[in-house]
Formats: sequence, C-alpha cells, structure tokens
Amino acid sequence: MMSVLKEGDERVRFLVKEDQYIRRLTVENLTISLTGPEPIELGVPFDSISYQGLPIGNWICHRVMAMLGMNPIVSGSFVDACHLVRPVEMVVGETPVEVTQIDANVTVSGSWYVQPIELDATTGAYDWLRRRVRVGPSGQFHLKGVDLTGGKAVEQAPDWVTTHDLRPGEVAFGLLHLEGLGPVDPRPDLDEVVRPEDLSLRVPKEMLDQLDGVARDAE
Repeated sequence: MMSVLKEGDERVRFLVKEDQYIRRLTVENLTISLTGPEPIELGVPFDSISYQGLPIGNWICHRVMAMLGMNPIVSGSFVDACHLVRPVEMVVGETPVEVTQIDANVTVSGSWYVQPIELDATTGAYDWLRRRVRVGPSGQFHLKGVDLTGGKAVEQAPDWVTTHDLRPGEVAFGLLHLEGLGPVDPRPDLDEVVRPEDLSLRVPKEMLDQLDGVARDAE
C-alpha cells in the first residue's frame, strides 16, 4: 500500500509507475467587459485597455492561466467577475474611464490524455490507495518520462485526479498544456483594488457543473 521513494538509493529497487492524466487546452476566446458608473464602450484591441500605464489584459491572462491550472476544466465557457473595492481610472484607447468591475469572458476547448510516467523523490513515499505522494522534509519530488503532447485521449479523468482532498504532508500535482493566451507580463497590480473574495482562483461549484469534462464533486 506504500512505496518508499529515495532517488539514487540502490536499496530501493521498486519503481513507482503510475498513469498520469494531462489536459491539453486551447483558449478559443477571451474578451474583457468593463462596468462603471457610466456605460463603457470598448471597441479597441485587447491590449489597448490599461491601468497605471500597463495593459489589464496581461493581468487577466495571468488569472485565466492560473484558474485553468487549478480547476479541472477541459471545455466550455465561464466568466471571471472581479468587483473593485472602489472606482478606479483606466484608459480605453486614449479615453479615461471610471471602472467598478472587470469581467473576463473565457471559452476553452480541450481533452484529457493519459500516459504512464515514473514518480520519484529524494525522500518520501507513495500511497497506492490514495494515489498521493508524501515528500519528506526538504525533499524534492520528480516526474519522469512526461510528454505534454503525448498520451492516449480519454473522455474523463478519475476522481482522484480532479479532487483536492489532501492530507498533511501530501503533494498534489497536475499537468497542463495550454495554448491561446497572450503575454502575462508586464501586468498592473490590480489585486490591490479587487474585492478579496473575487481574487480566489477556484471556480465556484455551480459554475463548474455547467462546464464539460470536470469532476462534479470538485470544490
């Protein structure tokens, strides 16, 4: 039920090989909507909307990349709504506007793929029942034989891949091959003006339930 991980130690003669599930995603569409005290018409390129002299599109791309990494989404559309704690001035093209909310409207497509890989660590153990790695103090965890563009397409990943029920000392990981997003730097520091509860990168369960290819019990 448990396998010792001790990379380079010849006394450990059993290799931990496990199926690894990888998502390959493409961002098909990403648009920005701004809300303010007055109606805001955009009609400008994505990178022509700025805050403090930097494009807010880079900040949005960074958030979307992180959200896709943290949530088991493979296809569908969702909205990342960020309410601001106070109205702030942004520039649309060359026109200053007052903004109270930023929405990112995202559409992605993709699939799950599975391939066998080898798991190892400088010091740790692998729990075969929970399919979780426990890394020892100051230990390093390694994945070997990973090909982000390889593997066999599958309809869905099992629950142990898409849930986050970690116990103390356990390490969770996921692999994602993502295309279709622009640069994420330089980006403005919008986190300081966004409502704290809206900064969460977890997609709400009710929104996940409307997307394809996700675990229905994901939190």
